[in-house]
Amino acid sequence: MSAHNILSELSSASVGGGRVMVVIGEDEAVPSGVAGYAKGCILIKPGDAAYTNTGTVSSCTFSAISTA
Repeated sequence: MSAHNILSELSSASVGGGRVMVVIGEDEAVPSGVAGYAKGCILIKPGDAAYTNTGTVSSCTFSAISTA
């Protein structure tokens, strides 16, 4: 299984009706206040940062993961 397949599987995985990992394009906005992302979901935005959902599955709030 290649790394691409693992990322694809993680992107389609969900818990409690919400996605657990998302990779978005560098020109896309980080979602806020929308449903469909599990609490703790990791969102990666290449060239920017990684985020985690500190909100709920009904209303996401993505906060940047500190690299310090």
